[in-house]
Amino acid sequence: MSKNSGNRSQRQKSRGNTERALNPASHGGLSAAFWVFAAAIIISPLIFFTNVTRNPYIIQNIIFRSLTAVSILLLLFSKKGHISFAKTYLDRPLAIYGVLITLSLSAAVIYYPQWKTAYFVFWGKRMIFFIFNCLAVFYISFLMAKDSYYKKVLIYALVATASISALYALMQYTGHDFIWPQNLHHYGSRSVSTFGNPTFIASFEVVIIILCLWGFSSSVTTLSTILWGFVFSLNFFALLITQTRSSWGGALVALFIYFIFALKKGL
Repeated sequence: MSKNSGNRSQRQKSRGNTERALNPASHGGLSAAFWVFAAAIIISPLIFFTNVTRNPYIIQNIIFRSLTAVSILLLLFSKKGHISFAKTYLDRPLAIYGVLITLSLSAAVIYYPQWKTAYFVFWGKRMIFFIFNCLAVFYISFLMAKDSYYKKVLIYALVATASISALYALMQYTGHDFIWPQNLHHYGSRSVSTFGNPTFIASFEVVIIILCLWGFSSSVTTLSTILWGFVFSLNFFALLITQTRSSWGGALVALFIYFIFALKKGL
């Protein structure tokens, strides 16, 4: 057997061990953590209370970070040895960024102690964002992606959330908003859906249309092909009606890269 084939077998064996270690039937703590995180992905972007707070994103952030914190706790309190923390390319950049944040805050407190209250309020928000919206999101998603079952759960949660939001965006655009009869934003005819800003939903849709193409390409039945085609069209039109040209450009680049890899793999 060649050296390359031996390495490939070893990688496949390692992957199989990882998937068995994350088997939902064996370890309830990990399963619960992943499902809670999937719930955070679905619930928080679809809730938009404009009449509750001056900044409607406060509610969304509280819901997302609370559910993410629960997911983290479930992961930490799951039995040892059930998670294989493989290294990623972002470990070092994220660690360096975290160190720079800590050093910057420490230097500010040492040299300008009279403003330490403002520092902790301002930097406290940034640290919360870094921990829950950056580190936690990346590493929980990474763990889910290592297991074939939860990888699909993660993808379907993202696509379902985007599709519901896209449908609502189309209803807004056509003047059939059944939730908020009054105009809630100053973006004219640009749809914002439950994201409150056309740029936010447009950036999300750039990622989602690629996932929809993946689902369409990997479909094995006529029904699933039709369903993925419909979902792709729904999210693609939602991206168009945001009228966010930078996201249109990003989508073109993403589609170009996707088709290059798809052709190489014969999809």
